[in-house]
Amino acid sequence: YYSDVAFLTRLFNDQDLEEEANIIIESIREILLPLPSALNDVESIRLASMRAKFVAAEVNAPHFALCFDKMHPDFNTLFIQYLDAQPDATQSTVLRFILAEHDFAQISAPNIRSARAQVLCDKFLFAAPPNADGAEGASAVQGTTAPVGATSSDGKIVVARDVYNRILAAIEELRATRSTFDAVREPLQAKLVETFDQFLASKAYLNYKQSLQKELCELQSTYGERLVLQKQEAGADASACQGEIHPIVAPSLASMSGAGSASA
Repeated sequence: YYSDVAFLTRLFNDQDLEEEANIIIESIREILLPLPSALNDVESIRLASMRAKFVAAEVNAPHFALCFDKMHPDFNTLFIQYLDAQPDATQSTVLRFILAEHDFAQISAPNIRSARAQVLCDKFLFAAPPNADGAEGASAVQGTTAPVGATSSDGKIVVARDVYNRILAAIEELRATRSTFDAVREPLQAKLVETFDQFLASKAYLNYKQSLQKELCELQSTYGERLVLQKQEAGADASACQGEIHPIVAPSLASMSGAGSASA
Protein backbone atom coordinates (compact mmCIF):
# COMPACT_ATOMS: atom_id res chain seq x y z
CA TYR A 1 0.00 0.00 0.00
CA TYR A 2 2.84 2.40 0.79
CA SER A 3 4.03 2.21 -2.83
CA ASP A 4 0.55 2.54 -4.35
CA VAL A 5 0.22 6.14 -5.58
CA ALA A 6 -3.55 5.89 -6.04
CA PHE A 7 -4.01 4.59 -2.50
CA LEU A 8 -1.80 7.25 -0.93
CA THR A 9 -3.40 10.05 -2.95
CA ARG A 10 -6.87 9.04 -1.83
CA LEU A 11 -5.73 8.53 1.75
CA PHE A 12 -4.08 11.92 2.12
CA ASN A 13 -7.01 13.74 0.54
CA ASP A 14 -9.80 12.08 2.52
CA GLN A 15 -10.63 14.18 5.59
CA ASP A 16 -12.40 11.23 7.18
CA LEU A 17 -9.10 9.34 7.17
CA GLU A 18 -6.92 12.14 8.56
CA GLU A 19 -6.02 10.21 11.70
CA GLU A 20 -5.01 7.10 9.74
CA ALA A 21 -3.09 9.25 7.28
CA ASN A 22 -1.01 10.81 10.06
CA ILE A 23 -0.18 7.36 11.43
CA ILE A 24 0.91 6.12 8.00
CA ILE A 25 3.00 9.25 7.35
CA GLU A 26 4.88 8.67 10.58
CA SER A 27 5.31 5.00 9.69
CA ILE A 28 6.74 5.88 6.26
CA ARG A 29 9.12 8.35 7.88
CA GLU A 30 10.42 5.67 10.24
CA ILE A 31 10.92 3.28 7.33
CA LEU A 32 12.88 5.80 5.23
CA LEU A 33 14.94 7.37 8.02
CA PRO A 34 17.54 4.56 8.32
CA LEU A 35 18.12 4.45 4.56
CA PRO A 36 21.14 6.41 3.23
CA SER A 37 20.13 9.51 1.33
CA ALA A 38 21.05 9.50 -2.35
CA LEU A 39 22.01 13.16 -1.93
CA ASN A 40 24.60 12.50 0.77
CA ASP A 41 25.71 8.92 0.22
CA VAL A 42 29.36 8.97 -0.88
CA GLU A 43 28.88 6.31 -3.57
CA SER A 44 25.84 8.09 -5.02
CA ILE A 45 27.75 11.38 -5.20
CA ARG A 46 30.69 9.62 -6.85
CA LEU A 47 28.44 8.05 -9.48
CA ALA A 48 26.60 11.33 -10.08
CA SER A 49 29.93 13.17 -10.52
CA MET A 50 31.18 10.49 -12.93
CA ARG A 51 27.97 10.67 -14.90
CA ALA A 52 28.14 14.47 -15.06
CA LYS A 53 31.69 14.33 -16.44
CA PHE A 54 30.68 11.86 -19.12
CA VAL A 55 27.71 14.02 -20.10
CA ALA A 56 29.82 17.20 -20.13
CA ALA A 57 32.37 15.54 -22.46
CA GLU A 58 29.62 14.85 -25.00
CA VAL A 59 27.95 18.26 -24.62
CA ASN A 60 30.79 20.78 -24.44
CA ALA A 61 32.65 20.82 -27.79
CA PRO A 62 33.27 17.05 -28.09
CA HIS A 63 36.47 16.09 -29.88
CA PHE A 64 36.81 13.47 -32.62
CA ALA A 65 38.90 11.36 -30.23
CA LEU A 66 35.71 10.68 -28.30
CA CYS A 67 34.78 8.24 -31.08
CA PHE A 68 37.52 5.91 -29.84
CA ASP A 69 36.38 6.02 -26.22
CA LYS A 70 34.35 2.89 -25.52
CA MET A 71 32.90 4.58 -22.43
CA HIS A 72 30.72 6.70 -24.76
CA PRO A 73 28.86 4.02 -26.74
CA ASP A 74 25.68 6.04 -27.35
CA PHE A 75 27.61 9.03 -28.72
CA ASN A 76 29.61 6.72 -31.00
CA THR A 77 26.49 4.89 -32.16
CA LEU A 78 24.82 8.21 -32.97
CA PHE A 79 27.79 9.23 -35.13
CA ILE A 80 27.77 5.88 -36.95
CA GLN A 81 24.03 6.23 -37.59
CA TYR A 82 24.66 9.71 -38.97
CA LEU A 83 27.28 8.33 -41.36
CA ASP A 84 25.07 5.41 -42.39
CA ALA A 85 22.33 7.88 -43.32
CA GLN A 86 24.59 9.78 -45.73
CA PRO A 87 24.22 9.15 -49.50
CA ASP A 88 27.91 8.22 -49.75
CA ALA A 89 28.67 5.08 -47.72
CA THR A 90 32.41 5.72 -47.85
CA GLN A 91 32.67 7.58 -44.55
CA SER A 92 30.74 4.90 -42.68
CA THR A 93 33.16 2.25 -43.93
CA VAL A 94 36.13 4.49 -43.16
CA LEU A 95 35.03 4.96 -39.54
CA ARG A 96 34.61 1.23 -39.04
CA PHE A 97 38.06 0.66 -40.50
CA ILE A 98 39.63 3.32 -38.27
CA LEU A 99 37.97 1.87 -35.17
CA ALA A 100 39.19 -1.61 -36.09
CA GLU A 101 42.67 -0.26 -36.83
CA HIS A 102 42.67 1.50 -33.45
CA ASP A 103 42.03 -1.85 -31.73
CA PHE A 104 44.69 -3.47 -33.92
CA ALA A 105 47.27 -0.93 -32.71
CA GLN A 106 46.78 -2.12 -29.12
CA ILE A 107 48.01 -5.65 -29.93
CA SER A 108 51.56 -6.41 -28.78
CA ALA A 109 52.15 -10.03 -29.88
CA PRO A 110 53.71 -10.03 -33.41
CA ASN A 111 51.95 -13.19 -34.62
CA ILE A 112 48.54 -12.04 -33.40
CA ARG A 113 49.13 -8.57 -34.79
CA SER A 114 49.98 -9.95 -38.25
CA ALA A 115 46.91 -12.18 -38.22
CA ARG A 116 44.69 -9.24 -37.28
CA ALA A 117 46.33 -7.09 -39.97
CA GLN A 118 45.39 -9.73 -42.55
CA VAL A 119 41.80 -9.63 -41.32
CA LEU A 120 41.73 -5.83 -41.73
CA CYS A 121 43.08 -6.10 -45.28
CA ASP A 122 40.59 -8.77 -46.27
CA LYS A 123 37.62 -7.00 -44.72
CA PHE A 124 38.26 -3.33 -45.51
CA LEU A 125 40.94 -2.78 -48.20
CA PHE A 126 41.17 -3.26 -51.96
CA ALA A 127 44.32 -2.64 -53.99
CA ALA A 128 44.03 -0.25 -56.90
CA PRO A 129 45.35 -1.60 -60.24
CA PRO A 130 48.93 -0.72 -61.35
CA ASN A 131 47.71 2.07 -63.66
CA ALA A 132 46.07 4.04 -60.80
CA ASP A 133 47.91 7.29 -60.30
CA GLY A 134 48.04 7.88 -56.53
CA ALA A 135 45.09 9.58 -54.91
CA GLU A 136 43.91 10.91 -58.25
CA GLY A 137 43.88 7.52 -59.92
CA ALA A 138 40.84 5.41 -60.63
CA SER A 139 40.45 1.67 -60.31
CA ALA A 140 38.04 -0.63 -62.08
CA VAL A 141 36.47 -2.77 -59.38
CA GLN A 142 33.87 -5.32 -60.37
CA GLY A 143 32.89 -3.30 -63.40
CA THR A 144 32.77 0.07 -61.62
CA THR A 145 35.24 2.91 -61.19
CA ALA A 146 36.29 4.00 -57.70
CA PRO A 147 39.04 6.53 -56.88
CA VAL A 148 41.71 5.74 -54.33
CA GLY A 149 40.30 6.57 -50.89
CA ALA A 150 36.71 5.85 -51.90
CA THR A 151 34.83 2.58 -51.52
CA SER A 152 34.53 0.02 -54.27
CA SER A 153 31.30 -1.62 -55.35
CA ASP A 154 31.92 -4.41 -52.84
CA GLY A 155 32.19 -1.90 -49.99
CA LYS A 156 35.98 -1.94 -49.51
CA ILE A 157 38.30 1.08 -49.33
CA VAL A 158 40.44 1.46 -52.45
CA VAL A 159 44.13 1.79 -51.54
CA ALA A 160 47.11 2.69 -53.73
CA ARG A 161 48.70 -0.57 -54.87
CA ASP A 162 52.20 0.22 -53.58
CA VAL A 163 50.81 0.96 -50.11
CA TYR A 164 48.72 -2.20 -50.18
CA ASN A 165 51.74 -4.30 -51.23
CA ARG A 166 53.86 -2.90 -48.38
CA ILE A 167 51.16 -3.87 -45.91
CA LEU A 168 50.92 -7.40 -47.33
CA ALA A 169 54.71 -7.80 -47.21
CA ALA A 170 54.77 -6.75 -43.55
CA ILE A 171 52.03 -9.26 -42.78
CA GLU A 172 53.70 -12.15 -44.62
CA GLU A 173 57.04 -11.46 -42.90
CA LEU A 174 55.38 -11.15 -39.45
CA ARG A 175 56.72 -7.62 -39.03
CA ALA A 176 53.45 -5.74 -38.90
CA THR A 177 53.69 -2.90 -36.39
CA ARG A 178 51.25 -0.46 -34.82
CA SER A 179 52.02 1.95 -37.67
CA THR A 180 51.45 -0.56 -40.49
CA PHE A 181 48.19 1.10 -41.59
CA ASP A 182 49.21 4.71 -40.93
CA ALA A 183 49.59 5.54 -44.63
CA VAL A 184 46.01 4.40 -45.20
CA ARG A 185 44.42 5.73 -42.02
CA GLU A 186 45.85 9.25 -41.78
CA PRO A 187 44.39 10.79 -44.98
CA LEU A 188 41.09 8.98 -44.41
CA GLN A 189 40.88 10.22 -40.84
CA ALA A 190 41.58 13.81 -41.89
CA LYS A 191 38.49 13.74 -44.12
CA LEU A 192 36.44 12.02 -41.45
CA VAL A 193 37.22 14.78 -38.96
CA GLU A 194 35.59 17.25 -41.35
CA THR A 195 32.49 15.05 -41.45
CA PHE A 196 32.54 14.85 -37.66
CA ASP A 197 32.35 18.65 -37.48
CA GLN A 198 29.29 18.52 -39.74
CA PHE A 199 27.78 15.87 -37.46
CA LEU A 200 28.07 18.26 -34.48
CA ALA A 201 25.85 20.71 -36.37
CA SER A 202 23.29 18.07 -37.35
CA LYS A 203 19.77 17.87 -35.94
CA ALA A 204 20.43 14.36 -34.61
CA TYR A 205 23.33 15.51 -32.44
CA LEU A 206 21.66 18.77 -31.37
CA ASN A 207 18.61 16.83 -30.12
CA TYR A 208 20.91 14.42 -28.30
CA LYS A 209 22.87 17.33 -26.84
CA GLN A 210 19.68 19.03 -25.63
CA SER A 211 18.61 15.93 -23.72
CA LEU A 212 22.03 15.67 -22.08
CA GLN A 213 22.02 19.36 -21.16
CA LYS A 214 18.76 18.80 -19.33
CA GLU A 215 20.23 15.85 -17.47
CA LEU A 216 23.33 17.85 -16.55
CA CYS A 217 21.16 20.69 -15.24
CA GLU A 218 19.19 18.22 -13.12
CA LEU A 219 22.36 16.71 -11.67
CA GLN A 220 23.71 20.15 -10.79
CA SER A 221 20.39 21.19 -9.29
CA THR A 222 20.10 18.00 -7.23
CA TYR A 223 23.66 17.67 -5.91
CA GLY A 224 24.81 21.29 -5.94
CA GLU A 225 28.34 21.78 -4.61
CA ARG A 226 28.61 18.08 -3.79
CA LEU A 227 28.91 17.37 -7.51
CA VAL A 228 32.60 17.13 -8.36
CA LEU A 229 32.67 18.87 -11.71
CA GLN A 230 35.08 21.47 -13.06
CA LYS A 231 33.55 24.79 -14.10
CA GLN A 232 34.62 24.34 -17.70
CA GLU A 233 32.81 20.97 -17.73
CA ALA A 234 29.59 22.41 -16.36
CA GLY A 235 28.73 24.24 -19.55
CA ALA A 236 24.96 23.68 -19.43
CA ASP A 237 23.10 26.57 -17.82
CA ALA A 238 19.45 26.84 -16.93
CA SER A 239 18.52 28.08 -20.40
CA ALA A 240 19.82 24.85 -21.90
CA CYS A 241 17.01 23.00 -20.15
CA GLN A 242 14.28 24.94 -21.94
CA GLY A 243 12.37 23.93 -25.06
CA GLU A 244 11.56 20.54 -26.46
CA ILE A 245 13.51 17.79 -24.75
CA HIS A 246 13.98 14.41 -26.37
CA PRO A 247 14.49 11.18 -24.40
CA ILE A 248 17.91 10.73 -22.83
CA VAL A 249 19.61 7.79 -24.46
CA ALA A 250 22.99 7.93 -22.74
CA PRO A 251 23.86 5.25 -20.13
CA SER A 252 22.23 5.73 -16.74
CA LEU A 253 23.87 5.87 -13.32
CA ALA A 254 22.65 2.37 -12.67
CA SER A 255 24.30 0.97 -15.80
CA MET A 256 27.59 2.69 -14.92
CA SER A 257 27.67 1.29 -11.40
CA GLY A 258 26.83 -2.29 -12.34
CA ALA A 259 23.92 -4.44 -11.29
CA GLY A 260 22.58 -3.52 -7.91
CA SER A 261 25.35 -1.16 -6.85
CA ALA A 262 23.41 2.12 -7.11
CA SER A 263 21.05 2.74 -4.22
CA ALA A 264 18.09 5.09 -4.25
